[in-house]
Amino acid sequence: MPILYGDRLIGRIDPALNRAQRTLVINAMYIEPNVPITGEMGQAVVNAIQELARFLNATTINFCHQMPQGWKHLLSYTTPIALVSK
Repeated sequence: MPILYGDRLIGRIDPALNRAQRTLVINAMYIEPNVPITGEMGQAVVNAIQELARFLNATTINFCHQMPQGWKHLLSYTTPIALVSK
């Protein structure tokens, strides 16, 4: 699934929904080459993933495997939906 920031393609995510556990699993997140990794951009991506989780009626988001190094710290923020890293 593409990640857009404004009108620019900045990366891709590989999401999956575990309906039984009401968990949105982000199997991987990739950033396109030459895209600067900023906190503002990362927070916008995390917010969009949280919106997706709410839309899907998930109560938990699990971030697994491949994550951009510069955004890992954003996953520890307290949010309405529990964020769990594996």
